[in-house]
Amino acid sequence: MESKQKFADWIKDRIQQYAFIESQDFIVILGKTPNGGRPAKEYHISLDMAKELSMVERNEKGKH
Repeated sequence: MESKQKFADWIKDRIQQYAFIESQDFIVILGKTPNGGRPAKEYHISLDMAKELSMVERNEKGKH
């Protein structure tokens, strides 16, 4: 992915724009931080969601 947006903003926008469903299309796993800060979010996406995102992304890498 070569989007210039921050990943967190990019994925939230795509989830909303394409009506992906949590626990069906993706799951979010909160990671632990060593110093007790805000936990990192990992998005685990389905193969179908990955395919759709690659087709709709508006850059050269998304077209291949």
